[in-house]
Amino acid sequence: MLVMEYFDSCQTLEEFLKRNEDLDVWDARTVIRQIVKAGQECLQRNICHYDMHDCNILVVEPFLSIRLVDFGRGKLMIPGKHPRTDTKISSSEAVNVTVSQLFILIKEIAGHCSSIPAEFLAFVDNFYTLEEEEEDGILLPVEEILNHPWLKIKYQ
Repeated sequence: MLVMEYFDSCQTLEEFLKRNEDLDVWDARTVIRQIVKAGQECLQRNICHYDMHDCNILVVEPFLSIRLVDFGRGKLMIPGKHPRTDTKISSSEAVNVTVSQLFILIKEIAGHCSSIPAEFLAFVDNFYTLEEEEEDGILLPVEEILNHPWLKIKYQ
């Protein structure tokens, strides 16, 4: 599907965060969880979006439904280490790129919500330490992000 314009109840994540400088913790959690699930869904379909950022994520209100758009830089995942880099990417690199982009988005959202639990923010900060130390292999599976206790709790 080619999207040429956004419908009225839709805005980019960038616009959503500008309008919601002090985001409710449950709204932040809802948005973060859906963004991580979108990244996971791409990987499960052997696609690396390769350009996940606040302008390529649409927020549909009032239900805070997330849509990942603009797959123009996307790459197909294939086994092995050195595929044709213009259209294909190895599985481990695809996971690392996706997780890196997810954590950047999470940090951006966290900047608009002072109530996100410290343990979750420490988990995110710890990722950057892992990223600097890791040269090969998968840094962190997307499932591990979704399994963090804060993202698993039910709305109260």
